[in-house]
Amino acid sequence: MMISSQDYHWAKKQTQFMEDYLGVNSIVDDVSQTTVTGSGSIFNGIASLTLNPPFANYTDTISAKANAEVAFVGNIGDAAVNKNNSSYLTTFLGFPLEALSNNDRKTIMQKFLDKCQQTTTPSPGGIINNNYKRQRSCDTNNQNNTNWWRHN
Repeated sequence: MMISSQDYHWAKKQTQFMEDYLGVNSIVDDVSQTTVTGSGSIFNGIASLTLNPPFANYTDTISAKANAEVAFVGNIGDAAVNKNNSSYLTTFLGFPLEALSNNDRKTIMQKFLDKCQQTTTPSPGGIINNNYKRQRSCDTNNQNNTNWWRHN
């Protein structure tokens, strides 16, 4: 799952979901990053990208927990995190994808989807805790099936 939002933390504050499933240690809101560079196992090799949001720039810095990694480094601090375990892969961008050119957006999405193809393994459906339920099981042989979660 990929989340791209400069206001997710501002609107929700720090949540257990952010910590446990997205790998967020802490976030500083509204730092107004203007560039990001790929990092970590998914986005390493992506050169500096200019952020030019079509609305106010309230991008964030995000620090990763020990079981996650930095996905993008911004000109003001870390701008995104990845978390990958045997059941799921998540990326949380503290900047809006809309702030990037169409080609840059496509590159980021393709790298994420390629990594999903490499690392996602089938896992049983059902409740993963009291608040999140699997909505559809993952079949790595059928590219049309995906995992996604619904908050109760």
